[in-house]
Amino acid sequence: MRTQEQNHERRATWSVALVGAARTAFGVIWAVNAYLTWRPSFAAHYVGYLHNAARGQPHALAWWFDAWIAAVARAPEAFVLGTRIVETYLALALLTGFARRLTYAL
Repeated sequence: MRTQEQNHERRATWSVALVGAARTAFGVIWAVNAYLTWRPSFAAHYVGYLHNAARGQPHALAWWFDAWIAAVARAPEAFVLGTRIVETYLALALLTGFARRLTYAL
């Protein structure tokens, strides 16, 4: 018969394994997304993606999308590079498990 402490340790082990699996799964998804952001077609259509996202949104959010589109249209290269760096960082952080507290807080 297992003691209560052994049961607790077993549950803790499973919990750590499940959290690690979830982190890795999200890391893989983010890695695919990061890969797609490094493709030339992403940079070529970046502002268009924002226009597509703005289409069909509630009227109350129009100002938010208009502000983002205006900001990005001024310097799309900076936003493309920033998006690429953030996406790649998140993928690597999730896959390797480094800087978890910092990454999760951000």
